Amino acid sequence: MIMTKKIFILAITSLLALCHVQQAAAKYIREYTTEKPLIIVSDWEFPPYEFRNDMGEPDGYNVEVLNLILDKLGIPHKFIMKEWYQCTETFDRHEADLIHCLKFKYDRPPFEYTQNMITYYNVRAVRLKGTRPLRRISQLTKDDTLTVKKNDYVDLKVAEQKSKPFRVEYHSPREALMGIRSGKYKYYMWGEQPLMMKVKELNIDGIEFDETDIPAGELRIIGYDKDLIHAIDDTFARMEQSGDIERIYDRWFHPENVHNDASPMALILLVGIIAAAIIFLLFSQVMRTRVRKAVEKSVDLNEMMQKALSSGKYYVIEFDIQTQWLKNRYGDMLPEEEAKIGRASCRARV
Repeated sequence: MIMTKKIFILAITSLLALCHVQQAAAKYIREYTTEKPLIIVSDWEFPPYEFRNDMGEPDGYNVEVLNLILDKLGIPHKFIMKEWYQCTETFDRHEADLIHCLKFKYDRPPFEYTQNMITYYNVRAVRLKGTRPLRRISQLTKDDTLTVKKNDYVDLKVAEQKSKPFRVEYHSPREALMGIRSGKYKYYMWGEQPLMMKVKELNIDGIEFDETDIPAGELRIIGYDKDLIHAIDDTFARMEQSGDIERIYDRWFHPENVHNDASPMALILLVGIIAAAIIFLLFSQVMRTRVRKAVEKSVDLNEMMQKALSSGKYYVIEFDIQTQWLKNRYGDMLPEEEAKIGRASCRARV
């Protein structure tokens, strides 16, 4: 009877757990499976946030953070890398579930955005040394051409300008920066971090960065699924508390901090090596002490034996097993002329 009751309780508990899992899985606007994973559309040229690495794979801060978050949530997912304007078009057509974008473009329904996972985006203008600095958009005249990335934050902010006497051209960051270096283009405006990384990647010298009057933007994870966005936010907050986010952020934005902050495994290895060295030194010291005491004891015993032998009429005879010879070691039990005699001879005398 008791066993039956336990089985019944276990069955009820399992059923409730199954119902909870089904409710948890059904809380999203659609089911994310291996066959139909959650789709994140990402910019293939937006380092260090997201980009396509040398292997052609998605990489960057956003990619690493989202991979970790979605793995913790148990949600199958896939990154699709495109040129930025294609990313926004794909997301707007509901062909992707998430995008990392500036909030002001998607700050009203049906869009949802993260409250905890925020990255601030500062804009800079880049130009050749000796070119007039560009501090404000209003400085540009009809003779100037501003190069920007299509559908980028700068493009959207420039579009808000009531008066635009200057020309706007769209080029990829690589094309624009190479054009700045060659003198083909005069100004290019983009995010500070992506600009610095791209300039370093292309090994471009002789350029200057200017602060502009375009305010900093807030990059967020944008989606259509409210519960999914909340789940991402909650997981991100827990990862912040555990220090995971700081470690990932430093790896992409402050690599100099990573070298000064040894990983737990490295610390464990270092402690292990130090402990092993200390144990070895202690063991060596103990063995040296034991050997020294053994030698001292052997010397003392030898001296005691010498005294004991000399105090009475005692003899010590050595027998060589290989040669079958006897000889005096202490005393003169054997006559001098018979100190070395054969075993048979010795037996005959006995």
